[in-house]
Amino acid sequence: MYRVEVCLKSQLPDARGLGLVKDIQDLGITSVASVRVIDIYWLDAEATSDELDTICRQLLADPLTQEYRFSRLATDTAPTHSPEANNSAHVVEVAYNPGVTDPVEDTVMKAIDDLGIGGVRAVKTAKRYLIEGRLAKGELETISSRLLVNPIIQHIVERFHFPGNPEYHFQLNEVDISGADIGRQFGFNPAELYAIIGYFQREGRRPTDVELETLAQTWSEHCVHKTFKGRIRLGETTIDNLLKSTIMKATDELAKPWCLSVFNDNAGVIDFDGRWALCFKVETHNHPSAVEPYGGAATGVGGVVRDPLGTGLGAKPILNTDVFCFAPPDLPYERLPR
Repeated sequence: MYRVEVCLKSQLPDARGLGLVKDIQDLGITSVASVRVIDIYWLDAEATSDELDTICRQLLADPLTQEYRFSRLATDTAPTHSPEANNSAHVVEVAYNPGVTDPVEDTVMKAIDDLGIGGVRAVKTAKRYLIEGRLAKGELETISSRLLVNPIIQHIVERFHFPGNPEYHFQLNEVDISGADIGRQFGFNPAELYAIIGYFQREGRRPTDVELETLAQTWSEHCVHKTFKGRIRLGETTIDNLLKSTIMKATDELAKPWCLSVFNDNAGVIDFDGRWALCFKVETHNHPSAVEPYGGAATGVGGVVRDPLGTGLGAKPILNTDVFCFAPPDLPYERLPR
């Protein structure tokens, strides 16, 4: 197993680190002088020094702005000491949890293969933070939990090893939905739960766990948009189906001829010049973002790109636009999403 460290050259400012210093100050911690960020790559590989040097030089590091080093380590090892870190630096190394997709892994594996280098079985990544400054008890934990680690998908590395592929033996289980708190477990409201119980009573059997998971996913807020489609009461006013009463209603009433396809496919299509059409898609991702704000927003971007590809015979994505949404300006910092 090899460990590769890639960092900015010491004379260059670390933009990621400077941003973290500002974020740390926003937490009320003012004793941090600097932060340096190092990209870590773990390679489960049998490779020569020349091959590793080629991977680092041509793929993992920019020779103009970055420098790299690699070393061979045991298969189960603690993070090594970085030469950039002096004795006063606090070191935090963060990696993805086992089972979480590492978005860089597949790209690096394919790029290594494109270089004509074999023998690399797996790649994992991590980030190493070198935090300079005197920290009071508990402040490093505050910095880590609020800014560096998302515990839903990440963890602080103490000892690293490549996780093996878990053995999975499929077993179909029936679920007793009469006594368990199935509604809370799967997110069903009372009406949905009664409908499910009634259906399987008529079928004369219990549902399987796969069937319940399928219903939970299909009837979820994310897939069905219950809030958008629901009945909203505001004072004495009742809005029946918020989506149809606002956005869809305005579009239908305007009935513009250049609206070629609206609310019919994965994305909307408008005429551009009589020959070309433009495909537009927006994502809310309210529910995923409520569960995990940053990951939910990131996967929303994926949906924005995916849905035009699935519109008609397939549109070609050319750009993303950016939208800024702001919470109340007086919202206390401790209530911001972690």
